Amino acid sequence: MKGFLIRVGIDTTKRNIGYCAPVFPDDRFEYIPSPEFNIATSEKSTYGSLKVRNSKYGKFLSDFMHEDLHEYLDEDGMPFKYSLDENGNPLPAKDLKPHIDPEFETNTFGDFWMASERGGRMPRGLQRGNYVFFYSGLSRFDAQFYKSRRTWQGLRNYQVHNKCIFLIGFLKIQKIFEITNENKIFEYSSEIWNNAHYKCYEGDRETFIDQNFPTVILKGGDESKLLCKAIQLNEWNPDLGKYSPTNLGKRIGLLPMSGMRIMKWLNMSQCRDIMNVVKRND
Repeated sequence: MKGFLIRVGIDTTKRNIGYCAPVFPDDRFEYIPSPEFNIATSEKSTYGSLKVRNSKYGKFLSDFMHEDLHEYLDEDGMPFKYSLDENGNPLPAKDLKPHIDPEFETNTFGDFWMASERGGRMPRGLQRGNYVFFYSGLSRFDAQFYKSRRTWQGLRNYQVHNKCIFLIGFLKIQKIFEITNENKIFEYSSEIWNNAHYKCYEGDRETFIDQNFPTVILKGGDESKLLCKAIQLNEWNPDLGKYSPTNLGKRIGLLPMSGMRIMKWLNMSQCRDIMNVVKRND
């Protein structure tokens, strides 16, 4: 048994959203998927229509996101199409579509092989029975701040040194689907229909075929889950001016200089350490 730790959800990179989702005082949290870059996706939901898991603090995921019309610019200074309406004007976060991946209705996660032309995050060593552990950067919730008008820059400023990485869920791999051509999509459709990559194919088959082979989609067993409570893996140390791992973070090999972006293999003992904490906390 071994596992792989991989980052998911919105984060502080400007190409993603630019800030993190909230974690609440009891360590419950909102899983806010990253935005969907393929505007032709068949995904129907938006951040403004997806209901939160913690209704004590809000109603929809957009209640924890920016309200101003922020323009997302790529490296060439051009706006990303996913963030614009049909007239080329910036959309509020509530109208953006999410890339729900991983998804925990049918337990799937899709990406590309590492070291491939697509520059994916899926290591080729993954096998049936391995774990994929998902972590996100999360920021401690402050009711007064979130009730005020939330601007994109305001969220970024509020979260400086107020965010850490947390384990939020996992899949125990049951099946691995390597989609190398359109025939494979049809062959696996009954298993992968709810994955964001499949929805991109449904929305724009021609673009998907041109740009998305090979896609790898993992199918998790029934024990796979999005956690009820996030498990903190590091914390900001103001005296040292850097992040320090928590006890669990140390046991899974995080170093004092480990920041917000980590991907790593986990051995059998480390996987057991994580699962023991999951069983106690969740």
